[in-house]
Amino acid sequence: GPADRYFTIIRGVRSPLLKRAESNTRHKEGMQFYASHETRAKQVVDDLEKDAHKRTVNSLLAKGLSKMQVAAKLETLEAMALQKKVHAIRAKGCPLGYKAVVGDVKGANRYPSNGMINKQDGIDLCAKECKLRNRCQSFQWSPSSKVCHVNKIAQPEIPAQLQDYMFCTRVINPPAQ
Repeated sequence: GPADRYFTIIRGVRSPLLKRAESNTRHKEGMQFYASHETRAKQVVDDLEKDAHKRTVNSLLAKGLSKMQVAAKLETLEAMALQKKVHAIRAKGCPLGYKAVVGDVKGANRYPSNGMINKQDGIDLCAKECKLRNRCQSFQWSPSSKVCHVNKIAQPEIPAQLQDYMFCTRVINPPAQ
């Protein structure tokens, strides 16, 4: 399409409604703001996703689908979107300073989470959680559940992968970027 338009994958929002952001000072300032305010950035993304969800529901209802049909269609769309997201995350691999390994670690070799489920919105945040602990040697993160396990040992004890978790072990001398 024209240079002032781009493709978007925000469900429920047609791409012609959005324009490419101009590379100006305000845009750069906005990007820097959200890069340093992760919580606010997540809130904006969550709000956009909720709005897109609402628009999709309204669009499907307007086409004459019943509420049950809409729910089934949304479930299918969300499963497909999750599958694409998981594939893209796996293709990208572990963050800088870590390498991917297949396997799992027993609970005794994980740092305790005080009975709470440690959820991190991204693999980079799970890596950050690992870096905060002096003796953390590896971590596991699930793209679907967003659960992060921070481990005391570098190599898996169990050769089988746990569900869709990515196992990332620290690299002693990571390659320079």
